[in-house]
Amino acid sequence: MNARKTDEKQSEGRKLVVIEAGRTWHPAPGVSGDDALVIHQGPREEPGQLSQRVAGAIKWFAQCGCSIGRAVLVTSEAVTNEVIEARYSMVRALLTSGVMAPGARVVLVGDERLPPAARHGLLGLAGALLADVGSIPLQFDIRLGSVVETDGAPISAWQGVPSA
Repeated sequence: MNARKTDEKQSEGRKLVVIEAGRTWHPAPGVSGDDALVIHQGPREEPGQLSQRVAGAIKWFAQCGCSIGRAVLVTSEAVTNEVIEARYSMVRALLTSGVMAPGARVVLVGDERLPPAARHGLLGLAGALLADVGSIPLQFDIRLGSVVETDGAPISAWQGVPSA
């Protein structure tokens, strides 16, 4: 990679992908996942442990002076209180850490066959986070399979989303 591409990559930020147990992630066609830090939840790893590992990765980004331009949370169908709290904790840590690049994008990904409770949980997560840290300039997307909810919508578009 030449110096110009390296500078461009650093100015737009790196990618952080967090994948909950039982899920997979494939970058969109034409998008490389090579520059992403991917954190997979182990089959026996508790949601709180995953959240702690993600917090450690965010701390690493902050210590090395790196910024994150895109953060992806690939969610499972689980909607237990422990899972919901871990998701909230991970995304909130990301948003309040100061490592997000200007105009960064946070993407919550779920399978298009998610049950209604899990879909509502993703909307509730977005609403709760935006109510808590709504002053941070970023883009927030929810993707359900190939369906994109609010793709590229500015954070202000989520102000009316009720929390779960």
